[in-house]
Amino acid sequence: MDIFFDGGLFSFETIFKAFLVLGSVFYLVFSLLVLKQVNVTNRTVQNNEGGTFKFISILNIGASTAVLLLILGLIFTGA
Repeated sequence: MDIFFDGGLFSFETIFKAFLVLGSVFYLVFSLLVLKQVNVTNRTVQNNEGGTFKFISILNIGASTAVLLLILGLIFTGA
């Protein structure tokens, strides 16, 4: 039982950090898929808003990358 409660490999803190990293990686992949979908939509539908949607999706990728780096930085600095 020590492996679960004494800060071992399967402690609550380790599992929580793993879920945070995994969730932020999924968020980054989702942001990349959104950019791909915006590009496909812009090729299919010709309108004047294509640049705006692409800019917003690029901002979303930047935000997801920042969240991933923030989480990794907090984990590896011991915070």
